[in-house]
Amino acid sequence: MNATEVWDDGGVVSETRLTCTPSPSVEQVTLTWTDTSDATHNIVYSIVEGELQKAIDGAGSPMVLATGVVADSISFTLCGNTLRLSIEIDADRGATDSLDLITYVGKLS
Repeated sequence: MNATEVWDDGGVVSETRLTCTPSPSVEQVTLTWTDTSDATHNIVYSIVEGELQKAIDGAGSPMVLATGVVADSISFTLCGNTLRLSIEIDADRGATDSLDLITYVGKLS
């Protein structure tokens, strides 16, 4: 995903377009963008053994963002400039709950 395209065009590169309708749930999502110095960066969100992990540019160990995450439950949507990550987490008595992480995508000056 190129943040400039998101900001300027309200979307992303056509083959990776996110919409207001959730994409099918998956085990891993990679976000890619180019900074103002033309350096490419990647963030990989993945579910590994029940943990939601975030790896930045493949450097170091991934950060654990959440535990008790249901397999194949990551979903991203981009609606306007709001990027939403949705996952399912284990809850009491064998139930699951939804968790949404929301951020605003903007262009750096």
